[in-house]
Amino acid sequence: MTVVDIEPDVVTYNSLIHALCASGRRREAEVLLGKMTERNITPDSHTYNTLLDAYCKDGKISKAKHVLGFMVRRGGEPNNVTFNSLIDGNCLQDRADDAHDLFDLMVERDYTQSRVCSYTM
Repeated sequence: MTVVDIEPDVVTYNSLIHALCASGRRREAEVLLGKMTERNITPDSHTYNTLLDAYCKDGKISKAKHVLGFMVRRGGEPNNVTFNSLIDGNCLQDRADDAHDLFDLMVERDYTQSRVCSYTM
């Protein structure tokens, strides 16, 4: 991935992961996330949220939770975007109770600090 000794950074990887997710290539995006961490490039919330949101939109809530678990194990912190994606994904799957529980957890942990609250419910 390097050309003329220019090393990719988190923004480069985020752009590629976003493009892969946008074109339905979720598995390749996950592989790229793995390569990113192998190269000691720390994913940020945007990295994880991009993949998590793509899985939620596909109705693959268990995959989205897997990404969330990976994020937390690597020291990442879920934010309001993370919760909104999970809430939306649960609503799309007619899992209103799960969505409501996530909303309550979001409020409890004060992830509404940016004043961007969930509109998906």
